[in-house]
Amino acid sequence: MNLLILTRTAAVQGTSWTVHAACRLVAVLVLVLVAVSAQASDPEPWPRTGEPPLVVDPTVTWGSLPNGLRYVIMPNRTPPGRVSLRLLVEAGSLMEREDQRGLAHFLEHMAFKGSKNVQPGEFVRFLQRQGMAFGADTNARTGFDSTVYMLELPGNGAELVDSGLFMLSEVAGNLTFPPAEIDTERGVIESERRLRNTPFARQTDAMLAFMLDGTLYPDRLPIGDEQVIRTADQADFEAFYRANYRTDRMVMVVAGDVEPQAVEPILQKHFGQFAKPDAPFAAPDLGQLDHEGADALYFMDPGLPTTVALMRSKPEPQEPDSLERVDRRLVDHLANMMLSRRLQSRALTPGAVFTDGDAWSAPMEPMARISGVTLQTTPEQWEQALTVAEQELRRVLQFGFSQQELETAIGILRSDFQARLAASMTVESARQAEALVATIMDEGVFTSAQSDLDLLERTAATVTPERALEALKAAWGADEPKVMLTGSFPLENTRERILSVYQQSRAVEVKPPEQAALPPFAYQDFGTPGTVTGRETIQDLGISSLQFANGVQLDMKPTKLEADRIQVAVRFGSGVFSMPKDQPGLSMLAKAGFIAGGLGRHDIDQIERIFAAKQVGVDLQPADTSFVLTGSTTRTDLPDQLRLMAAYLTDPAFNPDALVRFRQAMADTYRAMDATPSGQFSGPVALLIHDGDPRFALPPEQEIAERTLDELRTWMEPGLKSGPLQVVLVGDIERETATKLVAETFGALPDRGQVDPVQPPTIRLPSRAEPVEFYHHGQRDQAISTVFWPTTDSRDRRRDRGLDILADIFSDRLLQAVRDAEGASYSPEVSNGSSATLPGFGYLAASVDLQTDHARETLQETVDIARGLREEGVTADELERAVKPRLAEVEAVRQSNRWWAYAVLLGMHQFPDRLEAVRTAKADLSAHTVGSINDLARQYLVNDRALRVLILPAPTE
Repeated sequence: MNLLILTRTAAVQGTSWTVHAACRLVAVLVLVLVAVSAQASDPEPWPRTGEPPLVVDPTVTWGSLPNGLRYVIMPNRTPPGRVSLRLLVEAGSLMEREDQRGLAHFLEHMAFKGSKNVQPGEFVRFLQRQGMAFGADTNARTGFDSTVYMLELPGNGAELVDSGLFMLSEVAGNLTFPPAEIDTERGVIESERRLRNTPFARQTDAMLAFMLDGTLYPDRLPIGDEQVIRTADQADFEAFYRANYRTDRMVMVVAGDVEPQAVEPILQKHFGQFAKPDAPFAAPDLGQLDHEGADALYFMDPGLPTTVALMRSKPEPQEPDSLERVDRRLVDHLANMMLSRRLQSRALTPGAVFTDGDAWSAPMEPMARISGVTLQTTPEQWEQALTVAEQELRRVLQFGFSQQELETAIGILRSDFQARLAASMTVESARQAEALVATIMDEGVFTSAQSDLDLLERTAATVTPERALEALKAAWGADEPKVMLTGSFPLENTRERILSVYQQSRAVEVKPPEQAALPPFAYQDFGTPGTVTGRETIQDLGISSLQFANGVQLDMKPTKLEADRIQVAVRFGSGVFSMPKDQPGLSMLAKAGFIAGGLGRHDIDQIERIFAAKQVGVDLQPADTSFVLTGSTTRTDLPDQLRLMAAYLTDPAFNPDALVRFRQAMADTYRAMDATPSGQFSGPVALLIHDGDPRFALPPEQEIAERTLDELRTWMEPGLKSGPLQVVLVGDIERETATKLVAETFGALPDRGQVDPVQPPTIRLPSRAEPVEFYHHGQRDQAISTVFWPTTDSRDRRRDRGLDILADIFSDRLLQAVRDAEGASYSPEVSNGSSATLPGFGYLAASVDLQTDHARETLQETVDIARGLREEGVTADELERAVKPRLAEVEAVRQSNRWWAYAVLLGMHQFPDRLEAVRTAKADLSAHTVGSINDLARQYLVNDRALRVLILPAPTE
């Protein structure tokens, strides 16, 4: 993993404790803007080494063909027998003329619609027959300056690698753009535009226009111009394709279980056929950044949380990669980390006027860098939050950082880099391929994990608080920042009002920050270590089960899938099944408020600071039949991870401040839910399909606002103190050491005793004669139609696998009908919802996002497709194209520690059939025939029992 990519993305990462909603805008910004270089690529030298030189990862092979196309091959054995392919085309929306806006993205769609050697409609089918699922294994993305095509090969045989590279070579130089396919795909593009027209996307677009005024970026959003999408013809596509899909603007990335010498001839065979460009690439004029003096913008949207952001755009020309560039970026990152930690710590203090805060930086080579401070607040407190943002930024610029802050920041980054180094030999090929693409687009040097750590230590040895302060001052400059307020409330005289609040804050004198003392972690001794009273080894699955005298169950699976990485889960209590029906939303309070409430002897701010430089964190998930504490750690930090989890089990604080933050966050959640049709699924739709049981749905906002910490304590405390308790460890563990650590923590707790299990409720999918309608208050052209057919639970493994196959075949037919044939939807899908916990409950659900005017007819079309499956049956080709990707998926998930921990070991004593399901997964899939799938279709796709749901814009008054 390349250092430059880590430092860029880490600037906007929150802590491991909570999801920082204030980072959403920042995260979108970084994803959209990172490495937007429009300079002509220089293939020499290849690979880049920088000046002074950086050490290129020696495991990677770099090469180029005579026509200028470059390639990168990285042998990687994780997962074994699989290969990740990426075709990087250094062409995106910035390369479009005014009359071509949207063609780069539209062309990406057309790459799957026919080429010189692949007929329209056969691209996806061919890949499915090779074991690749559309979307999961075959996909693409378009940005400002690049388009990336992705294939995840389910094997590494020479024939499959040849097929994958052949397909991508067709994209590189042999696309044909059939006019009929263009016309159909217009509707798909419009559907994608409609689907992605969300409050956060609109906020990002507004921010781009605000911060990048004078440049080409705001006028070249990848989704494009509606008029161009409606009218572009074959000649338009050909012109853009020939001008920009050039061999000197392409890089083929291969990462996986391959040998470079075996891949290079295949690359030459398929990509060497294309001619070398006659003339140099003409880079577009990106414009001139305009940032003069203070300015303010209020962006109002009903679905947005309230945020205030101070931002500064500063010209920053492109430069070659070098030791100095790496060092400077690390220092910039450390400065942002320290300021972010100050803001986040203040957000956790009682009475805080904002719930989250971050300092961030987004480089925009070759033009500029945007620096920002973002706080999330409430409509009533935005003025106070803006005051905090201005004064905290000014405070740090005036008084700087302390040595303690710097050492903490270095410790955090060092811990992260050490963990990445330890895991570097088992990084998945898909992640390696993405890292290579990102580094190439950044014009960076791809360094090894060891080099990354060495570079960090080089900077850490010389950086001082004064240098970090100078970096922050350089980023913000002498000019006033721009202020952007977002929210859902009306505001008059917005620019003047915001600037007035800002200037009033500027007039207030700031004082040096206070340094709070940090106590050691108080929870070290949980009593006499427990003794093991029972052992069992499940040899074929590599699982060890131990029983402690106090009733605690330890289940372990040592693996080398991820070096020095361990998944930890603690299962206790009775979960959602035991939640009082008259306290709807209590599970959401548990999920958001339990960990944030801290411990009896440490508040959440202290906990975050104590473990800041360790790979330690914890979250809580209320499941149907239990609560689950989750975390991910390393061998070195496993003792602290277990102590922290045991502390939450024995001494949770249920702090009232957590309830305040929860209620503020839920207000934002409901606004976002109401602003899109998909937001209705977790609320009223979930309530409907669970037959009105409020435990399985998000209740109305006024009801969740009534939940209290006393209710939460009453619900959770019995399970915290008694009843079954399971500890799961999966990953790079040593059995004896892990057993000792669990004995000292969970094994040392008082006897858990016996508790009668909570019986599951009886729930059936309701029946309605007419479609049930729900309403949202977002865009009036956005709707979703969904049909639910009742099935059953997942206890019969082979039947459940058959329903998966039936859902995939149904999804493929739905995709062909409403996307490929009609262009009416971007992402129709069908899923199997067989329950593992609710006896007899399950459904097949077919969902289509679409234009509001087409909602009812598409609902009927979905029902008609189900009728066709039931009456006419499936074909052998459909069965093959559904089963092969599923078989490949079975192999893929076995390479995941998370899958073993949460899908297999967790709850394996309550649901022992999980172990047998692992053993028989392939056999259960392969056993299905055309006849057995047709039987399932006839049994379950009965339209008279189907529940039809429409999510539509709310009627206007």
